[in-house]
Amino acid sequence: MEEDQTPTESAKHVEPIVAHLTAENPSVKDSIRWQFSKIWDLEEADNLEPAEQRLLTVALFIYCSHLQLENANVKLDMAREAILKALKKWMSPELEKNTKFEKASDNPFGKYVEIESERFDQFYDWDHFLPETLKSNDKEWTVKMQKCYFCQFFIRFGRSDFMQTACTFDQIGAQERSEYVNLKLTNLFPKWGSSCTFQFTRKD
Repeated sequence: MEEDQTPTESAKHVEPIVAHLTAENPSVKDSIRWQFSKIWDLEEADNLEPAEQRLLTVALFIYCSHLQLENANVKLDMAREAILKALKKWMSPELEKNTKFEKASDNPFGKYVEIESERFDQFYDWDHFLPETLKSNDKEWTVKMQKCYFCQFFIRFGRSDFMQTACTFDQIGAQERSEYVNLKLTNLFPKWGSSCTFQFTRKD
């Protein structure tokens, strides 16, 4: 007897991102919703705090999308591109609002640090990333993380080759501000290292 592949109510958590995913075969998106909801329910994720639910939503979207696109014979690099485009579109409303506000100020980079440092504290929390701010001023913002939720997630699920997608997701905000933000990323986690450093500097 075939397993019922109807998504549960939990699929609502990923729908805002899946809606932006482009896939030649429409059944791919249904399979993502089903697999996402199945794992979400097994993880009892409804009992998690909202911050961890958001992390899990992003990680599971990346994981399930990669697997289902792989099943549809989509190459890894092409799948990564489609997944990142969907994530970027999902983030777009907030990104556009913030960049508009930053560009209207006398110091866009300073406003960027002000806005992103608050968002950083909410998303990259202590329990899952062990973050440390090494420098923060109107010319440089450097943050080091000694733990990575995403890397641990993909290692746990046996697909370390999906790490790069999560790493690039973490860079979307800076990429959208390339007019006034430079980013130097030193990520040692994929090589079994113990840290990841984001160095944001002002582009004059």
